[in-house]
Amino acid sequence: MTTPERSLRQQATDLLTSVDSLDKAVDGLSTRVDTHQLAISTTVRRLKRVVSCTVAGLLLLLGVVGFGVELYVQQRATSDDLRVVQQKTSSEILCPLYRTLIDSFTANPIPPNLTPAQAKFRQGAAKTIRDGYRTLGCS
Repeated sequence: MTTPERSLRQQATDLLTSVDSLDKAVDGLSTRVDTHQLAISTTVRRLKRVVSCTVAGLLLLLGVVGFGVELYVQQRATSDDLRVVQQKTSSEILCPLYRTLIDSFTANPIPPNLTPAQAKFRQGAAKTIRDGYRTLGCS
């Protein structure tokens, strides 16, 4: 063989060796890409689940907050209703009753036949009723 033929043959062999080497490198990269693609797909699926769970959790939290707000509103309404009932009870029932008792104490002075303890008790009761009348804001 002549030198140019040998050189061409050597170049062809070197080229085939380089192509084989490049083919192995491409196969290795392809395997790595497949591995990375699988990892990315798994990560994307997990991320979608995390987002779904986060959205569900936020919706649940909003529901609980809404329920709490509704409970607060109902409690306030009940409290207001109770306050109105107490005011009506005071003005329509208790105030007239207290007025009647005060008038009774005023119209009926302490009888002379009461013992000092009984008279003191009656005066204490009258004071308590007058204080209650003022506390309720009766006029």
